Amino acid sequence: MICKPDEIVIQGINADGKRFRPSDWAERLAGVLSSFGEDHRLAYHRCVHPLIVDGARSVLVDKALKEQNPAVFKFILDFAKDNDLRVVDGGVLVQDAKQTNIECVQDDGILTTLQYFHVDAFIGQGCLGNPAGVCLLSKELSAQEKQRIASELNLPETAFVYSANGQHQLSWFTPNREVDLCGHATLATAHVLLNNIYVEQTQISFQTLSGVLTVKRHRDDLSKLVLDFPARKAQMMECPDGLKEIIGIQPQSVWQAKALMVVLDNEDQVKAVQPDVAALIALTGKPVIFTAKGKQVDFVSRFFSLDLSEDSVTGSAHCTLVPYWADELGKNSLIAQQVSARGGMVYCDYAQDDRVWLAGYARTFMQGNIII
Repeated sequence: MICKPDEIVIQGINADGKRFRPSDWAERLAGVLSSFGEDHRLAYHRCVHPLIVDGARSVLVDKALKEQNPAVFKFILDFAKDNDLRVVDGGVLVQDAKQTNIECVQDDGILTTLQYFHVDAFIGQGCLGNPAGVCLLSKELSAQEKQRIASELNLPETAFVYSANGQHQLSWFTPNREVDLCGHATLATAHVLLNNIYVEQTQISFQTLSGVLTVKRHRDDLSKLVLDFPARKAQMMECPDGLKEIIGIQPQSVWQAKALMVVLDNEDQVKAVQPDVAALIALTGKPVIFTAKGKQVDFVSRFFSLDLSEDSVTGSAHCTLVPYWADELGKNSLIAQQVSARGGMVYCDYAQDDRVWLAGYARTFMQGNIII
């Protein structure tokens, strides 16, 4: 848990680790000081509002409320105590950080160090998602330093985010190289920042090699995050000589974008294909997507990378998949499943302005500190 020294977070989890009910308790509690604005919409008071922390509904309380309205401040804390809810005091966290020699910078009120989170992104029912490392930097690191850390962690992708002056610089590294776009690591990074640091925000933007990327909370489901990514439309091409022999299946069609997209006849073929990955990448010279219309979802896919491995879930691949399947199926809202061994769910919208919206869920598996 990371919060500002002048904030208190009441999390909807009791001492036994169980979720607090009813499901709208946070909205009700925060509503004690809410009011209707000129647009006739309910607005929460700046000192008390609901949020999601690590997937659990929570309430953020600014300590300024103690001076402004001591009765309400006491009522809220008494509510947490009476219901045995988890309460985290940001000021205590700062003192703990000092005592344990964690690097702590308080000019913007947040704890900053080379903190590390292991996050599973694009999870779903029966789907474990794709793991990503997220490193929060207190100072910018060189590409060589980031590569060394990513190689040591040996996850599919490791994201590095450096925040300063209201800007968030985001970069992604595989164990072998830097990449220009990564969906699941962006989702993982937004999950960490929006649920642990910028808990009062509903969206966050990153400066990346692919331009400005924005992630926001879904308006109807605060635990679902929506990525605004560039579309990468594919062009149909002739089937490369030797492709059929490598994959053992006659492609329905082949398309070219940042990755080669191979359309197969059905979901079973996508699940069954077992290519010689080294030979496949040597032939194409780029990553390869296999896709087909799904049985229970709109489309399924698998993705083989330049690192000669199969990705569990690949957000960037959907920048090409979504425009294709939107045209093919005649609709802009699509549900996709990546049918790798771990599996992943991606909820997609094609904005028709060279943007795709990719939504999904994430969960923190582990967190700690990296010593370099």
